[in-house]
Amino acid sequence: MRSKYILFIIMFIILGLSVPRFLSSDSEYVIEEGSDGSKILVEYKGNGGEIIIPDKLNITEIGENAFQSNSNITKIKSNTVKKIEVKVFSDCSSLTSVDLPNVEIISAYAFDGCSKLESVNFPKAKIIEKFAFYDCSSLESVDFPSVETIEECAFGDCSKLESVNFSKVKTIGFSAFSGCESLSVFLGNPDIVSIGVNAFTTYNNSRIPLDFDLETYLGFELVDTTYGHEYEKIRWF
Repeated sequence: MRSKYILFIIMFIILGLSVPRFLSSDSEYVIEEGSDGSKILVEYKGNGGEIIIPDKLNITEIGENAFQSNSNITKIKSNTVKKIEVKVFSDCSSLTSVDLPNVEIISAYAFDGCSKLESVNFPKAKIIEKFAFYDCSSLESVDFPSVETIEECAFGDCSKLESVNFSKVKTIGFSAFSGCESLSVFLGNPDIVSIGVNAFTTYNNSRIPLDFDLETYLGFELVDTTYGHEYEKIRWF
């Protein structure tokens, strides 16, 4: 009997350390505690509209799929969130504005398919992962002053995107802006290291008509790709 009791205690301790601890659930937010003590918003149960996550909840992370396909939310704002997981807002068809000033990584597919998204504010974001803003067809202008890496297809099919500002970007992945047929102003970093295949192509394989000569701007010559597309791969360093 004593040995069984000890075994039960050991199992309880192990499970307690490995499973996120449920913290609270009110009418809107379901919150869990991560292994590092962080507070994670894992589910939203509110009515939507404009969401301002209260600072007093001290939520530092929004978990995977937490708002996915929610057609009722129109705006999201938080001063405490530092991390958003994969597909956290994907296919939120009514979302128009996002203000997350302390997020440093915009995870893959985070806003994929948010067709009404018009305004985003991520002043501390350093990485935009793959397909993060894919098919955000209402975005017209974006400004990411701290971003250094833009992964593949991050802004693919953002058909109304006209102007982008990435003053610290170093790496742009393949097809990062493919299908952005309205893009005409690209303010980047003269010390950029690499741009992937078809980063600035339309679907007929032509170059997006940027407002500057890319070769002169970057200071080195573009080379053809093996697929025959017109000058879309830059030599890597």
